[in-house]
Amino acid sequence: MRSEGFTSNICAAYEGYSQCDQTTKGRIPDAMGYDADRELWAYGEVKTSNDIDNKNTKEQFADFSGYCMEKSRKLVPFHIVIPKGSEDTLRKVLKDLNLDTKPNVHWKAF
Repeated sequence: MRSEGFTSNICAAYEGYSQCDQTTKGRIPDAMGYDADRELWAYGEVKTSNDIDNKNTKEQFADFSGYCMEKSRKLVPFHIVIPKGSEDTLRKVLKDLNLDTKPNVHWKAF
């Protein structure tokens, strides 16, 4: 997220960061950050290979990918991180949720 300009007020479920606040839908993202102008924020979720294709994850993906900025009405960027070897599972889940072509949904495998 930092490499894409989301460098302000970063929170994360990771050592050295504070936990993110709940969203309006009561979910807590694994990571969140604002751009330098604080006009756009981004959400991030990190999944294990066993945690990609389940009801809770699908609900998270649908919720986090659907947020819009109030002023600009831009969709909030949503980043997903998965382990290498899990790409096909994630592609299937995103396709099943009709998120595979949403321009604000980004993912990487490490």
